[in-house]
Amino acid sequence: ALTFDGDLDAAHASLLHRLPEPHLYAPYGTVCYDVDRYRVTLEALRLTGLPSLLTMPTVSPRALRSLVPSNCAICSYIPNEAALERACLVIHHGGHGTYLSSMLAGVPQVIIPDNERTTAQLFHGVAAEALGIGVLLRGASLTASALAGAISKGMDPRVAEAASSIARVARAESPILQEALVNRIDMLNRDLLRPHPRHD
Repeated sequence: ALTFDGDLDAAHASLLHRLPEPHLYAPYGTVCYDVDRYRVTLEALRLTGLPSLLTMPTVSPRALRSLVPSNCAICSYIPNEAALERACLVIHHGGHGTYLSSMLAGVPQVIIPDNERTTAQLFHGVAAEALGIGVLLRGASLTASALAGAISKGMDPRVAEAASSIARVARAESPILQEALVNRIDMLNRDLLRPHPRHD
């Protein structure tokens, strides 16, 4: 993974073993304090009825335990690579590491930026949609039903095939070419969001 990952200890391994495969995986990074985002996500996961794993490193699971549906497990942390190996879709904030780790793992993505002003999260969501490997859901549009709909779109077999195809190419290339691919994606991000002159 391209995020900092600790070791897969016995507790984490047991949690993943108990969770049916494949599952939805929802990490929102290490500094998300948005309780409403977690609350909406839990309701959306309940609506899908699919096995799910939500990480909440900065919010006590006890604060939302009454809202956790039977199809969802929660924890403060799980090694990203281990969770991605078993995931059919990842729901995240669009951070650089999670975005690229998910891409290299071949896992479709639903990206919900939480900081569009000073990060590349929005760029990553736009690029994921342009590449056909994910769905962008803007934070202002985040509701449980909207997220459940985005998850349904992300589960489309065509999205899964596109994600697998890009992952195969990326993993087959040398590190230098992987870096070139990342740079090309960044350029695509900026080109897609750059204002273009109108031709009336």
